[in-house]
Amino acid sequence: MVEDRFGRTLILVGASDGSMLAVVCATTDNSHLGEIAFRLVQLADDGLAVAVAA
Repeated sequence: MVEDRFGRTLILVGASDGSMLAVVCATTDNSHLGEIAFRLVQLADDGLAVAVAA
């Protein structure tokens, strides 16, 4: 999920264990939002969400 609010962009990605990864970015430079979202999906797919949350 990508949502713009109050001059910031929130990116949420669900992980397989039911947890969520979230990043808030300033919207002054939207050119990297796709890359950030892609990397979050990679983290979730690799199972690193469990290691980060623990």
